[in-house]
Amino acid sequence: MNCNPQKFFVIVGNPHSGKTKTIQSIFKRKNFFPFKQPINVPWLHTKKFVVINSSDFNFRSSDHLGKIRAVVNLRIGDPVSFVTPLSICFDGSPRDISDILVYLNYLDIEMHHLVLCSSWFDKNVIGDEVLERYRELQHNGTIHLFEKLVTNSPLRFEERTNEVIQLISSLLNNKTMQPATSRLYENQLKGKSFDLKSGYPEVGSRYQRY
Repeated sequence: MNCNPQKFFVIVGNPHSGKTKTIQSIFKRKNFFPFKQPINVPWLHTKKFVVINSSDFNFRSSDHLGKIRAVVNLRIGDPVSFVTPLSICFDGSPRDISDILVYLNYLDIEMHHLVLCSSWFDKNVIGDEVLERYRELQHNGTIHLFEKLVTNSPLRFEERTNEVIQLISSLLNNKTMQPATSRLYENQLKGKSFDLKSGYPEVGSRYQRY
């Protein structure tokens, strides 16, 4: 049972899809300094956040994992929530995020994976096969799918950002959010035992679409 009141929000999307733009819109700022003082958001002054930023340019999964570890070790137990972007990639290259997901699986923190299915810069959409691979590796927390198409549409991008803000706010205020357009799936991973080779524990995972 997770007794840590902290929450960790992973903003997931394709490389160069607008994840950083989304986080900047959420927090109304351009730059983030995760090793300095936690920050507020204009719409929730009572909560503190630490944004573990990254760039898709010259991204290396091992570097980002090291940064996440360092920030979590610094802030674990503090009254803060963590936010980080994550480019979905499973090609075995230095960009492959499998090791990051394994690490996140073992954190004693309430995890929420906010998947931005549609890219801002082009018409690229996260495919079902890639999404299923993410679900297979993610065994800690809830996956929230934001399926609104936003490509080059400032209005639709703002609408999706507001949906993300609404979800984060409701989770931090311990409110149940069930939009009329959502469908909830339960994946209890029954029958799967602990695998020493892969290191994946037997944990339930919730799957929600918007």
